[in-house]
Amino acid sequence: MNTQTNPNAAPLFRVERALLFGKLIMLGVTVWAWTIIGGYWMLWAGITAMVGWSIAVTLNRYRLGKLYEQINEQLRFEAETHISGKTTRLVQSGDAIIQTLSGRIGHFIGALDHRLLFYNPWGTKGSHVGVFGRARSGKSSTSCLGTLLNIFNVIGQVKHSVWINDCKAELYFVSSAIRRWLGQRVIALNGFGVKGVQVDTFNPFDPVVDAVVLGNGEAHEWADINAQGMILEEESQRGNDFIFRENARRLLITFILYLACYKPFECNPCRLRQLVMASDDELVAIANIMSNSEKEGGLIKTYGNMLLHDLKPVNQKLFYSFKVECAIAVKIYDDNTAFGRSTMKSTFKLEDLFHPTKKVALYQITPQAYLGTHGAYAALVSTLIIEKMARLDRRCNLMMIFDEAGQIKLNQTTFKKAITLLPSLGLRCILYYQSFSQLKMLGENMSKLVLDNLGCLQMWGCDDPDMAKEFSRRSGQTTVKKRSYRKDPEKIDLSWSLSCDEKEEAVISETEIMQASDETQFVKITGQRMLKCRRVVFWKVRLWRRVAQPNPLENPDGSYPETDTVEWEY
Repeated sequence: MNTQTNPNAAPLFRVERALLFGKLIMLGVTVWAWTIIGGYWMLWAGITAMVGWSIAVTLNRYRLGKLYEQINEQLRFEAETHISGKTTRLVQSGDAIIQTLSGRIGHFIGALDHRLLFYNPWGTKGSHVGVFGRARSGKSSTSCLGTLLNIFNVIGQVKHSVWINDCKAELYFVSSAIRRWLGQRVIALNGFGVKGVQVDTFNPFDPVVDAVVLGNGEAHEWADINAQGMILEEESQRGNDFIFRENARRLLITFILYLACYKPFECNPCRLRQLVMASDDELVAIANIMSNSEKEGGLIKTYGNMLLHDLKPVNQKLFYSFKVECAIAVKIYDDNTAFGRSTMKSTFKLEDLFHPTKKVALYQITPQAYLGTHGAYAALVSTLIIEKMARLDRRCNLMMIFDEAGQIKLNQTTFKKAITLLPSLGLRCILYYQSFSQLKMLGENMSKLVLDNLGCLQMWGCDDPDMAKEFSRRSGQTTVKKRSYRKDPEKIDLSWSLSCDEKEEAVISETEIMQASDETQFVKITGQRMLKCRRVVFWKVRLWRRVAQPNPLENPDGSYPETDTVEWEY
């Protein structure tokens, strides 16, 4: 940008100042001569007028030069400081959104200028929450337990039931006591018998049996939901061996419907596993019973006839392939194990989660050693909860906390329903991932759908360039000044000149995100600027520290790091 003064209106230089001084002397001499020789007054008057006019022109030039010099300095200042393009910034403590986030209801975010921040997923334009933080970075002790220990989530205006995928039983040990004391019913699906945790059990086939008993025509739907949950159809695998998985699901539906209609007290995953492993003679007997049945409007008969067709010698090879798929899906449901026996009966009903007044905290205990194999059961339970909520005729607030969501493979049809449709009924999901890579394992379309429907994105400890790029892009663009200095060849002394240009850049660069400390987090709320705030562990809040119970797996004496002192009363 050129900041030089207009050469046609340049300020007076030394020679011009000397010329003005000479003109003033001439004017003085003319006036003196006029007074001495008064007879030629017309001559002296003309000369005086000419000299005076010349002085006036010089003074006006001087005035214009000073004016242009001031304008030039103003333009130079604006060129160096003023930005004419679009600008944005990070959220500051005085913004209106901070007042909204100070409501102490919902998902705990962190702190900004000694003010605790909460995102209310049931508030105006509220939606699901996505949290990204690498392993062992403190997702449970900050965000997750901050949410579960928040008493206003239990006794506040927005009361809700909660389902928690607890991978270490830490969340149960620390937060269950205060929720039970405040009146919530606490349920712990502890099929692995973790010491110190109450043992509740759940049979995922109960909805099928209930549908058969009630005769509401939903038995086939619930059987299909269970089969879809046991044999998933991932987006990346569609087209590969689809026919085998589809027929394996059909076989599971057949056995589930048989148990629900003819042996309701034995309708459980362990008994299903026994049927999958049964001999051909046993299966032929079952198929004959079903093919002669008129239950469920002839549906049982249809499945019985298909089973008889599969058992024909000509179809034997394909049928065994279908059985192999089924055997892989139900291998974890062994009645010789404590986990298998925990799926044979239920100590609660899914309807309990949707009671209008009596709220429930359901902890799904899945130790890390079994998460890779038995995480399918946690996914199946969450799928049944979502499908049950989809069939409600009223709104009921429910929060589902998916700790280590990357390890839980949900049925994508149900997951899409939970993310896009069920928020209108009050469902809110909090998804915890270690990186974007885990989310992308759902498939390109599914991962994009999840990101587009998250009302709050929270991230810290970023080592993933793709994640840093995504958050940098979401922070928005701002116009910045780029300054450079160079020697001007047009000037005799080759003096340095300043050049200023405008350029758009991200509010937060990828480098800044990846080099930020673990105590710094970035939060993007839909329709708001990017928020850069501090992470807070729950024991730095006095009230949470008092109501939290010790975790016998990590700090059995209930102590906390000496360097971490209380900073907030609440």
